[in-house]
Amino acid sequence: MDKLLIGESDIGKIYAWENKLFAKNQEGVLTEIGGLDSDKFNAVLSEDGGRILYNRVEHKGTSAQTSCELTLLDLESGQETSLSRNDQAEPCHSFGWLGNHVYVQWNEYPAAYAGGTSFSVFDGKTGEQLESGQMYQYLEDNQTRIVLLHSNISFEERDGLEVSIRIAALTKDGAFHLLWEQPVYEEQFRDIQLSKTLGAMAIWTHHVPTNTARLWMASVDPEQWSSGEWTAVEIMPSSEAGRISFEEEGFVVLSDGRRFELP
Repeated sequence: MDKLLIGESDIGKIYAWENKLFAKNQEGVLTEIGGLDSDKFNAVLSEDGGRILYNRVEHKGTSAQTSCELTLLDLESGQETSLSRNDQAEPCHSFGWLGNHVYVQWNEYPAAYAGGTSFSVFDGKTGEQLESGQMYQYLEDNQTRIVLLHSNISFEERDGLEVSIRIAALTKDGAFHLLWEQPVYEEQFRDIQLSKTLGAMAIWTHHVPTNTARLWMASVDPEQWSSGEWTAVEIMPSSEAGRISFEEEGFVVLSDGRRFELP
């Protein structure tokens, strides 16, 4: 039969055929795996060969988002776990493994505005959602994402409280490397960008109650994914969403033309 090899697992070679998954043992016997009542699309094997991530809905991989019913299949136990952020199926753009964690990107990157791309990271064994947030920058060369992580305090529970916001580099092994963390209250993050050399970083924030804005700047060590001391500069607020660029060496340039020298 014309079957697609997914990879080598703990229980033998895994194949996909006619929207089903099969394991082939050392004796060459094929056995269907996973729930027999569901189709399985876009199956990908974890790095350690112990679990398979698949979609119960055919995902076209185009700009048109497809409803995602993502499922984790533990190959040893046969147990299946559904992955979702709101306990319901919803459209997603892409999904896959980062190390032994599952990364789901819910919409396209780049989005129409900075930070408009949302994502979740799930534990690849339990299916528990570990983090969620917004992606501001994707560094294709080293497959690293610059992300803002959501607070674990819900919007309804904040009630005027400051919440700690974290900005991190999410690397291809599924690790989060903290670059910035501050307690904030009703702060909008206009843009977050690393320089082209990856040696500097800038964050543009807007404080809604006081209509004030700040530009945060620091050096970055991309080898360790750590940041130096942050400098915050009070700047004139802008009524429009904006972007950060590093078009001029040694300067942060905002989309409205303002430029600030890196410390």
